[in-house]
Amino acid sequence: MSHVLVNVFASGFTNHQGVMSKIQPELPIIDQNGQHTRQYTLLPKEPFSMVVKRRSGTSTRPFVFANQTRYDGSEVSPMERLQKVLAHAGVASRRKCEELIRAGRVQVNGQTVTELGVKVDPTKDRIAVDGKPVRLETRKRYLLLYKPTGVITSVRDPHGRRTVIDLVKDVPERIYPVGRLDYETEGLLLLTNDGELAHRIMHPRYELDKVYEAWVKGHPDEEALRRLREGVLLEDGWTFPAKVERLAERDDRTLLRLTIHEGRKRQVRRMCAAVGHPVLALKRVRVGFLTLGSLRPGEYRELAPDEVRRLKALVGL
Repeated sequence: MSHVLVNVFASGFTNHQGVMSKIQPELPIIDQNGQHTRQYTLLPKEPFSMVVKRRSGTSTRPFVFANQTRYDGSEVSPMERLQKVLAHAGVASRRKCEELIRAGRVQVNGQTVTELGVKVDPTKDRIAVDGKPVRLETRKRYLLLYKPTGVITSVRDPHGRRTVIDLVKDVPERIYPVGRLDYETEGLLLLTNDGELAHRIMHPRYELDKVYEAWVKGHPDEEALRRLREGVLLEDGWTFPAKVERLAERDDRTLLRLTIHEGRKRQVRRMCAAVGHPVLALKRVRVGFLTLGSLRPGEYRELAPDEVRRLKALVGL
């Protein structure tokens, strides 16, 4: 039997194939830092849901090996990472679902889960967030909203301010914003319950254009524009290169169009401030090929099926 190094998780752990395994120590070894540690041998594995039930003494399900077949030869339902299952169910984006798990707000079969590596069986395991059961089958919705200024990009606000969800109250499904536009920023905002698509739209790896028009104070010279184009050092690191165009000038301000692929908090505002030209007004006008069209602030529309297919294709889905 092969040997691997593992971290102990309660009385078992989740391996790279996402199934829970009992462990037993074998030979002490020295790690790369010169510290004593132990080597462990994997014993037969079982899904997370089965471990939970076995601890309560109620399980009748058989042990499962890494090849995901039972002793009787029947196949086991595919196991998926918990955060991916939550995202597909429309709870939130995958990144936000990971935060929910780390915060101890997710339960599987009545047991709180805080480890991101856990895999579950969506056809059998009972999954809840904050004690409320998660419906794993739901209609996918894709909305394009013209977010006005003075609205919070959030599902709810503890201070009672109006949120983007208040603008789409007639949508029965649980949807959430893809990324964030700050309180003072207006423009195009997508809302969906498709967690995988939301994750990819926000991730810079997929290089989906996010286009902003910004009125900035003063008149940026070519050196300032070059810095914006090549990358600006912010508190959280260098920005990726951006496309920057000068569209118009007035007495004390300049209209710039910036195309970025990231989605950091208040990124465009911080970029412009870093080169000495703070933003006076900001509007997002395009995401990928999607534009605001004839929408007015506060209005939204459903994406057409062809638009959804094109958007997914852009991010490799």
